[in-house]
Amino acid sequence: LFHKEKIKKMCLFHNGDTVQTSTVPSGEFCKVWGLNDIKIGDIIGERTDYIKDIHFAEPQMEAAIDAVPKEQIHNLY
Repeated sequence: LFHKEKIKKMCLFHNGDTVQTSTVPSGEFCKVWGLNDIKIGDIIGERTDYIKDIHFAEPQMEAAIDAVPKEQIHNLY
């Protein structure tokens, strides 16, 4: 799957928390903002034999925040 979008923010997982970063070393897991059609477990970059068998559990809970009224959406960023 090819994406032509800009990553707006990335965070590495570290000691049970997340730390914002501008680079992610090969093999590390990160949280990414700005890609619309990506989901947990998707690989960004080249797929290799090292990571072909990694499987992730689906999240148990998901939340979304909407602006009310919709015209106030810019205040969420």
